[in-house]
Amino acid sequence: MPRLARDGRVGAVVFASPSAVDNMALRFERENGDWNDLKRVCIACIGPVTSAAAERRGLEVHVLARDHTMLGLVDSLERYYRTSTRLGERVQ
Repeated sequence: MPRLARDGRVGAVVFASPSAVDNMALRFERENGDWNDLKRVCIACIGPVTSAAAERRGLEVHVLARDHTMLGLVDSLERYYRTSTRLGERVQ
C-alpha cells in the first residue's frame, strides 16, 4: 500500500474503525512509507470516532458516512465522487 500511494495509484482509502487507521499507520511505518502520500488521496471514514482517529494522525477526512454502516459509507463515497471536483470538499 505505501508504494501504491507513493506512485499515485490510490484513489481512496476507506477506514471502518479507529484500529484500521492505526494499523494502516503501522504498515506505512514498517514498509518505510510516507504517511504524507495519503494527503493526495480521498480519505473516507465510517463514523466520527474513526474520523477523529484519522484526523489525529494528520489525515484530512473527505467522506464521513451519514449512516454509520458499510452501506452508508459506500453511499457517501459514491456521493463524493459524483459531486466533488477536488480534494478538500467534505461530503456526508
